[in-house]
Amino acid sequence: FPKNHYEPSGKFHLPQWRGVPGINILEHIYREDPARNIYHPYKMIVQPRMVEQTSVHEVLKYFGQTYRVPLEVCRLIHVRVALRGSLTLEQLNVDKRL
Repeated sequence: FPKNHYEPSGKFHLPQWRGVPGINILEHIYREDPARNIYHPYKMIVQPRMVEQTSVHEVLKYFGQTYRVPLEVCRLIHVRVALRGSLTLEQLNVDKRL
């Protein structure tokens, strides 16, 4: 979700939220499609007792089974600088699933 494109009506840009720290994820409805030809790290939900060693984005040593949740099932809201900064608003996808 690029940092520089916002929900057009402004309905989530509320004055009472001005003092709340962080990013208002409700304003960010335009999503950049991930490039499918490069590796994208996953976020993890783990059972701590089943993990022996982990890195930031993957479990290196574990006991039992693992499961990767498909992107169609869940969405990580990550507001950041666009990876492909040259995309126009028309080239982004509207994602209001939150």
